[in-house]
Amino acid sequence: MSSIVICEKPSQKAKIEKAVGETYGRVYAARGHLLRLAEPEEVNPSWAKWSTDLLYPENGEYPRVPSRDKDHQERLARIKHALAAVNLVYLATDSDREGQLIGEEILQYCRFRGRVARIIFNAEDPSTLQAAFNAPRENIEFQGLYFSAFARQQADQVFNLSITRAWTCINQSRGGYGVVGAGRVKTPTMAIVCARELEIRNFVPKQYFDFSGKFDTEYGSCVLNLTPNAEARIFDHETAKAIQAAVLGWTGPLTVATTRKTQSPPDLFTMASLQKESSRKFKWGAQKTLDVAQVLYDADLITYPRASGKWLPEIEIPNMPRLLEHMKSMLDGSTLPVLSGLQSPVIRKGKSGHFSDKDLKGGNHSHHAIIPNLNTASDWRAKLAHLNADELQLFNLIMNRTLQALMPDHVYNSTKIDASVSISSSQFPLTFKRTGTAIVSLGWREIGVQVGSSSKSIPREIGRLENSADNEDDDEEIVNLPPIPDKAIARLDQANILAKTTTPPKRLSEGDLVDDMINAWRFVQNPEKQERLKLTNGIGTEATRGQIIEGLKEQKYLTEKKGLLHATDEALRMFDFLRKVSPHILSPGLTAEWEEMFEEIVRRNRQYKQVVEAIAGTAGRIIEISLDKMKNAEPLRLGAAPVVDPKILQRAKDLSFRTGVPLPAGAETNAHLLIGFLRANDDREKNEFGGFVPSEKALQYAEKLAQWLSTSIPDKARRDASALNDWINLNKRAAEEAAPTIAPSPKQLDLIRKIAERNGIQIPLDVIADARAASAWIDKNMFKAPVKKRSNSSGSSRKGRTPSSMRRSFQKTFS
Repeated sequence: MSSIVICEKPSQKAKIEKAVGETYGRVYAARGHLLRLAEPEEVNPSWAKWSTDLLYPENGEYPRVPSRDKDHQERLARIKHALAAVNLVYLATDSDREGQLIGEEILQYCRFRGRVARIIFNAEDPSTLQAAFNAPRENIEFQGLYFSAFARQQADQVFNLSITRAWTCINQSRGGYGVVGAGRVKTPTMAIVCARELEIRNFVPKQYFDFSGKFDTEYGSCVLNLTPNAEARIFDHETAKAIQAAVLGWTGPLTVATTRKTQSPPDLFTMASLQKESSRKFKWGAQKTLDVAQVLYDADLITYPRASGKWLPEIEIPNMPRLLEHMKSMLDGSTLPVLSGLQSPVIRKGKSGHFSDKDLKGGNHSHHAIIPNLNTASDWRAKLAHLNADELQLFNLIMNRTLQALMPDHVYNSTKIDASVSISSSQFPLTFKRTGTAIVSLGWREIGVQVGSSSKSIPREIGRLENSADNEDDDEEIVNLPPIPDKAIARLDQANILAKTTTPPKRLSEGDLVDDMINAWRFVQNPEKQERLKLTNGIGTEATRGQIIEGLKEQKYLTEKKGLLHATDEALRMFDFLRKVSPHILSPGLTAEWEEMFEEIVRRNRQYKQVVEAIAGTAGRIIEISLDKMKNAEPLRLGAAPVVDPKILQRAKDLSFRTGVPLPAGAETNAHLLIGFLRANDDREKNEFGGFVPSEKALQYAEKLAQWLSTSIPDKARRDASALNDWINLNKRAAEEAAPTIAPSPKQLDLIRKIAERNGIQIPLDVIADARAASAWIDKNMFKAPVKKRSNSSGSSRKGRTPSSMRRSFQKTFS
């Protein structure tokens, strides 16, 4: 059985050839998507002109066509030729939705009807690839991934282009300008930042008052704090002073409780959590984290980076002792007693652990958590020597997190001291309290030393507990409280008023924004929907979230300052406009519901056509609502105002004079207002279609094109100017190619002779015979510097300049 291998990119091809040679056939590499979806106008010529139409093809799908990139076309041609001679394909593209789509769209376009074996791998080192090729799976298992990716691609094309064109056209008709772009994922992502920006800009700080009290007992003194929650804050200073006076001198028992607590290590990294942590630690953008992780993956140092699952498959458990030993060898064990004394890894299974087949499969996670690549562990040090600072930092982060996952729990004693102080002015007692923590065993928290770092210190951090898996412990301080027994009698001898000021919401980092995109359920009010959406991966994918944020920055909707995101004024104008016109498109929850439908395609619970149809239907309803609501909305003006064409301005002035309708205010400097005025007041002869009758000149030109093509002009095009214009645009190029050869005019020939004489060049025969060739020759040679004989008289030569008589002849000929 003859076969070939198709992979996703040239670097993958080189690794596969190194690992298995041509044992499974010749290896062919794509370079990402070799095919694209057809543009709307390639499906329906009438869609070439922007309008409020829903761009949903009659059969529900945009066809695939070859990419315009020449290298892509050549690669596709080579693969197509190879497929014609084989009956088995080993599909070795990336093992995720996008990789499945890249491979299958090639096979479908080339009409391959043979067997397809799927090669699944999470790393690209020789051992992993050899094992993957030795255990191929049937491609039919992954059809859900393919149809999910295909549905997302189709839905984005229909939704994004339809709404962008409709909004832009409606807005321009009312005097707005700029492209009013819509994106199924991009728009709600922008909305998250805009909403936070407005909260910050509109925030008004207020002073409020907390309290601290010094409580004396026979066992010692301690300071406890009274910090009412946000709803019960005290904003009045006189009230604060009254409370201060009322609590002074209180005597009563303290409640003291000490609890032994354990804290599990944080989850292993997904791409999203890696982006969040890199943003927090290094102030990196989401896309930078993905790009650096890709370098580490290509160097065979880590497993697949675009991972959405935070667990490892349970089959990896036997490999963990070896991985632990290799990671331990990268650190100075003499400074890490917990780690150096660890003889075997701690394995935590299940949803709250680090190993779970059930959760990887149930969550439709194509790839497990990101960890160092065990198969290349013996080469780690040599490979690390070639990394730059950023790459080394990220590898450290991934390795340290993996080490933490295999170490014992962090153990500590948590002591809470409360004093319930009753005063006459309050219905409920005021609770002064303090929580302190004493470390029993650092456990996984011992890890903090980076590979290659000269630091030898154990990170016995004083302050808040970080990376907590148990949120209720996050406010505990690592501090020893005095040994006061429960029920000890205390007297409040000193009470202090602590004046504080409310602070605005924090700005989002790119890591925070990625986290919000994943947890889109937070933006949904319905509790039932919230619970359902918690089971999805939010909006965007591990591969696209960074690109979406970068795209918003490139479009000048977001800026980044000191690692934090700011919405620009242009983004806020767009946000305000959409809140009035189409507020539901701003909701991350709506997009998350669509992502849930894509997940259901993977699980075979939905047909991809149903999902695309549903999203297209939503797009159609948004356009209908927008047409109505935009009537009363202030036009949106984005970017620089378009330049007014003097000819169009004069046409508008003439129309205003004929009809007596004045030009709108600002129309002379706003092209869209001007065009809107012309459309609304056009006094040309109307037709039965609600448009205008074509001009005689346009009909004459169309007749000439039809004659060259040996065809006829459609009846509607003869009666409707817009339809005629579409017909001309569609047929112009073909008609000009089919046009008969026409001899040059006498004026053209005269000009050609003058140019030839001036420049001292020969006139080709085809230039004398063909008017089109004559025009091209004139364009090429008209302004070339004339060839002149040397002259000793200074100033007699006019190098590179066209004689005024020649210029006048040129202008006259083509005027």
